[in-house]
Amino acid sequence: MLFVHFDYMRGEIDMNDEWIISNLANGHKTCDNLAKEATQIFEVVSILEKQYNLICERFPVMELSTTVFLVKIYGEEITIGWDNWSGIFIMADTNNGDEIIEQIYNYLKSINN
Repeated sequence: MLFVHFDYMRGEIDMNDEWIISNLANGHKTCDNLAKEATQIFEVVSILEKQYNLICERFPVMELSTTVFLVKIYGEEITIGWDNWSGIFIMADTNNGDEIIEQIYNYLKSINN
């Protein structure tokens, strides 16, 4: 299945099953994979748990069109989720969190290839 993502920040179209990184409206980073299905979020959380020793703050919120995990990595709150619009997303809301998102993005790109 082919997904098309238009990156409004750069005006580019990405047609690959790849991790992309961009800025949210609040200026912080998000790492997304539009081609991932809802059930794959558990695999992604597991991969990140092994690599970054993440701590789940609470049970995931699971709804019809959204699943969200609130986790801590290196003491920073990170949101890992899936929704109909973004596929799987990993996002931060602090500058330190943005650095972690960059690390996660680079790691996921390295194991995705």
